[in-house]
Amino acid sequence: MRLEFRPRLLDLWSYVRGQLGAMVCEEADDGSGDLELEQYQAKDSDGDADTATRGFMDIPNARPIERLARHTLLTKV
Repeated sequence: MRLEFRPRLLDLWSYVRGQLGAMVCEEADDGSGDLELEQYQAKDSDGDADTATRGFMDIPNARPIERLARHTLLTKV
């Protein structure tokens, strides 16, 4: 499940296990970063095609969050 907050708008996405295997963690030197769950085609402000990303953006301790997500959501029981 994914929440995206925009002014006066809340979008919610759900993901199945197979969709999360491609998650990517982009980490800054201070350990913060993005946990990218999905890339998709969107349009920029000029109407041109662009690639956008959904995920948890600008989170502290990104790498431990990625490990937790992979262990919790992708490990078969």
